[in-house]
Amino acid sequence: MSDLPQDYPVLVYGRGEDEEPFQEETNVRVLNLRGGLITLATRVEPGQHLVLINLTTEEDQPCRVAFVGEQHLGRNIIGIQFCRFAQEFWRIDRPTHRKSNASTAEPFWEQ
Repeated sequence: MSDLPQDYPVLVYGRGEDEEPFQEETNVRVLNLRGGLITLATRVEPGQHLVLINLTTEEDQPCRVAFVGEQHLGRNIIGIQFCRFAQEFWRIDRPTHRKSNASTAEPFWEQ
């Protein structure tokens, strides 16, 4: 993960509890090629689908909410998991490979 920049500006699109669409600008705070952490003022739920827009390239990346963490300064910390490999979305030349144990399925944030 050290080869990846730690702060990307993104625009998040989704639907609120009332099914009304929302958009909110934020930053991906911690990132690997499978997901990251964002903060949102808008309430979201685990499993909810969102779309991130990379503000540098204007490309989109579907993702889902993996978990909702504690609130900090009026914003919830949200773990997101990308629905497809994100190397192209972030314009990263070479991915960082981590040895994984196939017998133990861990969430991306614990690997």
